[in-house]
Amino acid sequence: MKKEQRLQANSILQTIKTKKRANFYISLLVVVSFLNLVVGCSYYRIKSTDANSMSSKIKPETPKGKAKYIIIHSGYQKWHLSDVTFNEDTKEVSGTLDLFDESHNLYEPKPNKHGRRYKLNKVDKTEEVHLYTSKEITESSGQQITIPYTDISKVELYNSDSTTAVLSAVGITLGVIVLIAVIIVATKSSCPFVYVNDGDSYAFNGEIYPGAILPNLERDDYLKLNGLKDSNGLYNLKITNELKEIQNTDLTELIVVNHPENSLVLMDQKGEVYTLQNEGQPINAYCNDFKVSTKPFLTTDKHYYSFNTNESVTNPNEVVLEFDNNHKSELGKLHLNLKNTYWMDYMYGKFNEQFGSYYNTFHKKQRKLAKETCEKWRSDQYIPLAIYVKQNKEWKFIENINTVGPLSARDIIVPIPLTGTSEKVQIKLVSGYMFWDLDYAGMDFSKNENVKLTTLKPITAIDENGNNVTALLSEKDKKYLVQPSIGNEVILNFPAIKASPNSKQSFFFKTNGYYEYIRDYKGSPNFVKLKTFREKGALNAYSIELYKDFVSDSKNLSLIASKNE
Repeated sequence: MKKEQRLQANSILQTIKTKKRANFYISLLVVVSFLNLVVGCSYYRIKSTDANSMSSKIKPETPKGKAKYIIIHSGYQKWHLSDVTFNEDTKEVSGTLDLFDESHNLYEPKPNKHGRRYKLNKVDKTEEVHLYTSKEITESSGQQITIPYTDISKVELYNSDSTTAVLSAVGITLGVIVLIAVIIVATKSSCPFVYVNDGDSYAFNGEIYPGAILPNLERDDYLKLNGLKDSNGLYNLKITNELKEIQNTDLTELIVVNHPENSLVLMDQKGEVYTLQNEGQPINAYCNDFKVSTKPFLTTDKHYYSFNTNESVTNPNEVVLEFDNNHKSELGKLHLNLKNTYWMDYMYGKFNEQFGSYYNTFHKKQRKLAKETCEKWRSDQYIPLAIYVKQNKEWKFIENINTVGPLSARDIIVPIPLTGTSEKVQIKLVSGYMFWDLDYAGMDFSKNENVKLTTLKPITAIDENGNNVTALLSEKDKKYLVQPSIGNEVILNFPAIKASPNSKQSFFFKTNGYYEYIRDYKGSPNFVKLKTFREKGALNAYSIELYKDFVSDSKNLSLIASKNE
């Protein structure tokens, strides 16, 4: 390799490292930008247990964290119980009575329309246990007390609910611990959220029909569900509106796939099912024509490749992955784990802001465009992730991967025809600047196993007001369930079915719909700038421009630093 090429290759490798650090700061930028919109609220859930089981649920204090804050309820009295011990032989709980800390009254006893909420910035981070006893407490503060299990009528554990608030502790200081929660505030561009009943609570699973922001972009979506459990003969799912948008859902179906126990099942964008049994890892990776490490693509570990090594405003970012097709199969099944970046969400919001007070007029005009016109513009801006395979020494386009949102990564399967490829199959992924986070890439060359699909329609669908809206979600008939406001939700119940012998089940949530932003931008539109976005790659160039403005502004880093003090 020539000296100039070596230097350029080393420069790219260094860029990859520095851009990973930059991505961290970009995430913080989004936090800081929206910090004034966050009211310091977090959410919690209540688990009930019985007295005989409570000792196993109430962990003692450890060097890594504080003990549970235990509250004794006796009539209208509330006490804090410290130095707690459980005697499983005599079935008694003992401890020292302390005065109740009134800060724990910040927990709301009843859920509001968004969920059970508490003030994160005003309450100690200990989690609570509430013991309700019929025993009259006559002891005073500082005295020891012993209560038989038989005198305890109810035990409730209050735990922070990461699924309701979609919180993500990123292992840094309190100033940024609410990273994802901040993104979800009402300025975020997103789509309906889906939660599943995992047997314990409703767990966040992802977003449905992401990117379908106009009626003419309405489409089917297939979301793989994780953790869904049979609950009294039913599968329970929840669709919520937690953002400033109007959500229109036409169809909901639960697809249950029975497949061999030793296989992974994924569904492509057309609803076709593929089994994976022996995935191969990439043997080589090339970033903008220079060889780089394959490490970012080998495991699902949240060490993302973010398509940010090429800052040319005229070319998108791309990575080429090479797989060994030892068996000379005719079909490869490309498995990707990915999501959209928080930066893309932020950048797209900044793009929309340039319409000012003209935004809603522009949006109405967009509704009248042909679907093909809208999709072409998105493709020309490198918003979808474009997939190519090298056949007969030329790159052949396979398909565009629709956006999936930034909150939860998806496992994507893409069937790759291998006619005209060599033993070393080359796949090219093309994206706009910092539009996608790629966590894993693998390819399976095995034949598809036999699977059994069962499509279930909802037995009932009940909205937040108790209305039965099942008929709106059972058929694709343009009769939509409309969720126009933050706090709207619908709980879907599907009949549970047992797995076939010697097989396991995977679940996919099929939906059809679209959503539209609610925005009230002020000011005059920047028509001169907006006209430039008609050109191919303009959004990619804008992303680079916006990023450079950020990193050159010392105020951003200073603001972030102040939030971390």
